[in-house]
Formats: sequence, C-alpha cells, structure tokens
Amino acid sequence: MTSLGASDKKLSEYRKEVTAGVTVAIIGALALAAFAGYLAPLSGTSYVGTPTTTVTGPGESASTETSLNTQITFSIDPSLCNGNCTINPPWQIYQTLADLTAASQLIVEANVTGAKIVGVRGVPVTYYNLTILTSIKSNSNISAGTILSMSQIGGTYNGTTMNLEGYPSLTVGSEYVFFLGDPGSFLAQYYSAFGTPLISVGGPQGTFVVRGGNVFSLDNVYTQADAWLPVKASGTPLSQFASEVETS
Repeated sequence: MTSLGASDKKLSEYRKEVTAGVTVAIIGALALAAFAGYLAPLSGTSYVGTPTTTVTGPGESASTETSLNTQITFSIDPSLCNGNCTINPPWQIYQTLADLTAASQLIVEANVTGAKIVGVRGVPVTYYNLTILTSIKSNSNISAGTILSMSQIGGTYNGTTMNLEGYPSLTVGSEYVFFLGDPGSFLAQYYSAFGTPLISVGGPQGTFVVRGGNVFSLDNVYTQADAWLPVKASGTPLSQFASEVETS
C-alpha cells in the first residue's frame, strides 16, 4: 500500500479553485477536471454539474474544521448527458489507509445480493443490498448475515445512462470489501432520496474487489481511470488486509 502526503497549501489551493467555479462542457463521456492534487489527475476532461462550497479542513480553527466531503455539494444536470455520460465528482482524497479507515463508519466484507435502479431528479441511482460476510470495523453490532443498503450514482433509467468515472456498477453475486459512510451533503440530494443509505467513502477509493480470497483496489480493474488511487491493494490476502485496517 502506498500513500502520498497532503499539505495545507494544497488544501488552500483546492478551496480557491472550488469556489471559483468551473465551466461545464460536453466531450463525449463527461468527467471532472483535476483540482490541485485533490482530484484524480485526468487530462482533457470535464463534467456535468457545478460544485458550490466553502471548504475547510485541517489547520483551520476548531469551529470550522470539518471533513471536506460534508461541505461539498455537487449537482448533476441530466439534460447535458445526451443519453450516455460519465461523471467524475470532486471526491475527497484519502491519502493513507488510516485516513480512509478513520473516515468510514463501517468496513465490511460483503456479497452484493441485490440491485435496483431508480431515477432521482433524472439521475440514475442504483441501490444495492449487501449481505455481510465479515465486519472489519463497525460502530454498532453488525454480524454476518446482516443486510445493508448501499447507493451509487449510475445505471440506466428512462433512457439515460450514467456512470461514475473509474467506479464500476457492482456485480450481483460478487464479493467486495467496502469502506462505508453516510453521504453528508455531498450528492445527498441523490443518495438520500429514499432514506439514508450508505455510500462508498471517497467513491472508488472505498471499494475493493475480492477474488480468490485476495483484495484488489479498483486500479486493477480500471488501470488508467483509477491509477490515481492513493491506497492500493494488488492481491493482498483478505486476512492481511483486514489486519492492516484494524491496526491503521
């Protein structure tokens, strides 16, 4: 696993760029241009929607210090999608496994046992049923066999197909390790439309594929789109990965 350092200077630059706004464009598949090291370094891309926020973070006063993810709001304009598009929201970046773990309410090994697509303000949102195999971290008593609900923007609804950049539609019957949390204000208008389901923390950062008892981060699936992921796993045995989470 690798990690990259983040400085207060980067956070300040990121705040300035977010509040300055960005230009909406359509270039085939639509995605978000990178901001000052806090987003995936994608070239020649743009996105559908406009983030508006005042970002605070480490180094600021206790009265304003808050997770970036809870203050960013991001809206998607389906009319710009032209039927099929890719969205790249401004994910907060978690530079280390410890950061990702600390930001998560639940960390579980789970099977995806069901999926349903609904339309929220014209945006396809998929709700997944996760059947827990192992609870790695939990703030409550989550045991094997418990079924949780998780949501993710993406899918096809009413003729519109949307996907999140580097973040696959989950496969029913497949096994994953999920770092889960509530959406806060970030995309909450989509995720919380039918209750308050959990989301993968940091988008693709919080979802790991399990194959043959080994754990893989999504850069092993999307080698280009997810090459930016700071926390990586390339065939780490599940027991070792769980141990690293527990001790991080």
